[in-house]
Amino acid sequence: MATNELPGIDGLFWWKDKQILVFVVCGRVFYASSLTGTPTEISSESMRLNINRKVHFAATDSMLFMANGGTILKWTGSGTLEKEATDLTPTYCNGLVIFQQRLLAVEENTQRIHLTEAIEEKDTSVTWKPTWFTPNSNRSEEHTSELQ
Repeated sequence: MATNELPGIDGLFWWKDKQILVFVVCGRVFYASSLTGTPTEISSESMRLNINRKVHFAATDSMLFMANGGTILKWTGSGTLEKEATDLTPTYCNGLVIFQQRLLAVEENTQRIHLTEAIEEKDTSVTWKPTWFTPNSNRSEEHTSELQ
């Protein structure tokens, strides 16, 4: 197989709190606990990311979130991936960050920034707020106070 035919790496993340390397190849998610260890796949046929799109990661000490234009996937460091899907979760997410103990997610088509309630140290789930904002909007007091 020629070099230009090899699948590319869509994402690579060092989860410092768990001491785990997570990487995405062709939408499939793997982890390794050392550079010499055998990678373990944590995705399934129905729980994969998009292919050939940069993966965005955000982590707390107990949860790792990832997305690249579709559903946000979550992993707690054991078992397999889960969809982060509620009525308030952005459906097509292309950016993630943890900021002031909250997960912020950028919705791809609208560029709305959705956010969760504060995430505590050992939480293994998040609660999405019904509010959102955009970077260039005139934000209301409710939205402004969210990030202070």
